[in-house]
Amino acid sequence: MMKINKPKRLRLRKWAKLEGLRKSIREHAKHGIYLPCADMVYSTIRLCGVIGNFSKKPWFETVEIYGNCYLENLPRVKFPMLSGDGDDDTIPWEYDGRDWYWWLNMFARNYGWGESQVEKLDIDDAIGLYQEIIVQDQFDKEWQHGLSELAYEYVPATKKSKYKPLERPKWMRMTKEMIKSKPIKKIKILASMMPQGNIVNLDEEEQDANTSPTTP
Repeated sequence: MMKINKPKRLRLRKWAKLEGLRKSIREHAKHGIYLPCADMVYSTIRLCGVIGNFSKKPWFETVEIYGNCYLENLPRVKFPMLSGDGDDDTIPWEYDGRDWYWWLNMFARNYGWGESQVEKLDIDDAIGLYQEIIVQDQFDKEWQHGLSELAYEYVPATKKSKYKPLERPKWMRMTKEMIKSKPIKKIKILASMMPQGNIVNLDEEEQDANTSPTTP
């Protein structure tokens, strides 16, 4: 039995090609066009550096190697943005190989990097930086939104304007569990910054109320 070497973990440019093959296999299979899928499976295996004549191996062994190629190239970090709701609809300007140019354009536009720098990125580094770009872009949009009249809705009942925050992606929102579990952070301040007059510590009052005996 021929020994099969472990699939390689690809850098960004080849990983983008891997993603293109995966999408193409899925699209062909969805429309019942299975003949080209075998060649694309072999291309995926060769792209990941696995050596062997797979056309002569049982189909289930080839599929297992194919699956291992993708498992080896999955992101290892659980980025929040990857858990959001996705949209698999094909866009009109999609074309074979666009995955790579999309990544190259994004990092060139945001960081001024060249092709040789981008193509060698580890996929976790690439996705991590991509998430930071999205977060910063969201904050910039929120700032611009706050300066716009569209951010304020007039409420006739109160005769006042109410601020309408810009909606964030689902993965950027605080859940109820996160809000409940997040303790209030206490910090020390200089004596010169303390307010003048009688200071009431609400924590101590609450503690006294809980420990004091009740009167009948």
